[in-house]
Amino acid sequence: VRAEQTTTKAQFSTGGSNIDRNYFNLIPSVLINRKLGTASSLNAGFTQRIKRPGIQRLNPFVDRSNPNFASSGNPDLRPVLLNTFQVGYGFSKKISVNTGLEYSYTKNMDLKISTYNKETNITRITYENTGKLSALILNANVNWPVTKRWTWQVNGNMAYFEGSGLVGDAEQTISRAVLNFFSSTNYGFDGNWRAGANINYRSKGITQLQGVSNAYASCSFSLNKDFSKSGFSVGAVVNNPFT
Repeated sequence: VRAEQTTTKAQFSTGGSNIDRNYFNLIPSVLINRKLGTASSLNAGFTQRIKRPGIQRLNPFVDRSNPNFASSGNPDLRPVLLNTFQVGYGFSKKISVNTGLEYSYTKNMDLKISTYNKETNITRITYENTGKLSALILNANVNWPVTKRWTWQVNGNMAYFEGSGLVGDAEQTISRAVLNFFSSTNYGFDGNWRAGANINYRSKGITQLQGVSNAYASCSFSLNKDFSKSGFSVGAVVNNPFT
């Protein structure tokens, strides 16, 4: 159990708003691990984390640099507790494999809220503690030394998110499946030369109740030469050569 005391003080030059908050939290965490022979193990646990609003989300200053939008923070935002249950399995010999399934949920999430005013033609953007968010996530990690010279690594997760919250007087809901994938490989040649490549992919993700982030993919290739006697090395990297 972790005890946390938080004090937040701020005096803003615009809006006449001041922040003077003091709150105390007990953050529990429990993990149980069971060895299954010499090479594998099973674990389960529960963790709780606290998410405090940053100063930009608290700042009441209204940004009107775009005449169609009025963006501001909310000095009344409260901290959010994130609860996570997890189970996992690990195996490690020549090849190392770790998998895990976790379920997370939170209430009163400080989500970005956008409301459009038809009379003024202005969209107001701020943050409110009105959101509920839950996620079911499957994680996997594989490290494989294929040969003495060649290594390969894969990381990835699949997640399903559900969120809801008030936007004005109406309840808004959103749900989405998200995929993240990363893979890298390295090969060592004679003469202390080493070549590597990696690829990264992220599908569309949830950024707020009313929007999603774009999907993207990237890749890179590298070549390195190590001079073992001097400790000097030279490398070159090419990012996204097919874009």
